[in-house]
Amino acid sequence: MSSNSSSAGGRPVSWPAGLVYRAWKMWLVRVLVGAAVLVAAFLLGGWVLVRTSTSDQGVSAKTQQPDAVQYWTCSMHPQIKLPEKGQCPICFMDLVPVQVGSGDESAPQLSLSERARTLARVQTAPVALREMTH
Repeated sequence: MSSNSSSAGGRPVSWPAGLVYRAWKMWLVRVLVGAAVLVAAFLLGGWVLVRTSTSDQGVSAKTQQPDAVQYWTCSMHPQIKLPEKGQCPICFMDLVPVQVGSGDESAPQLSLSERARTLARVQTAPVALREMTH
């Protein structure tokens, strides 16, 4: 270290002479402040993400009839049946609504609108017996 940046004892030149300086305490304070800033940024980012996803869902929720929803389930884990919309506790995917009177209540089915089918690029074909090719 040069004599300009620190004095005897490893403290900075700008540090008051009568105040005790312990480098390890200052390092610990810097680490704790840095960790607090990272946690705050993480929480703020999650809050913003939740607000934007709920505002996007608000538009589609207006087109649905909420009183016709029997329960909410996960498309990957149909054993999950929750009374409110949210995320799957296993895979954290958004839950899909199961409508009242949608047929067999033990096997939830997902129905997509025309726009959703276009975005998902779902293609169907009739079942036919064919030769296997490689």
